[in-house]
Amino acid sequence: MIKPLADTTPQEARAVFERRFWGAFLSAKYAAPLLRDGGSITFSSGVLAIRPLTGTALTAGITGGIEALSRALAVELAPLRVNVVQPGVIRTELWDGSVPDPEAFLQGAGAEPLTRRVGTAEEAAAAYLFVLANAYVTGTTLAVDGGAALV
Repeated sequence: MIKPLADTTPQEARAVFERRFWGAFLSAKYAAPLLRDGGSITFSSGVLAIRPLTGTALTAGITGGIEALSRALAVELAPLRVNVVQPGVIRTELWDGSVPDPEAFLQGAGAEPLTRRVGTAEEAAAAYLFVLANAYVTGTTLAVDGGAALV
């Protein structure tokens, strides 16, 4: 959600928090007992957790919270593995309803990262598959942002 703090109602903030943070928390709570030792839980955050923009205080706070939650759960639920994939701007249909001109937004966003382009859905999916498949990765946040967090 991109909206200035002053324009965000408490009800809107609670609804987003309910969906994003409590959704992750409750998913882990109820899935963990059903997973085998060494199984994996993977959450999504976003580059806003470490590089917020104006109007993203709520989203940045929630994604940062999910990253902290995942590290705590990796300790608490071991030997289950808990990780986070932290995407930057990825070219998907998400932007169709989020910004007025999705193509202009993606072209502008593509000029910012070190790779000089936005990511693809396939590149993001590869990050999720990596943390799911690698049995030696836990408590990790894997950035897939084209270097956006560095600029």
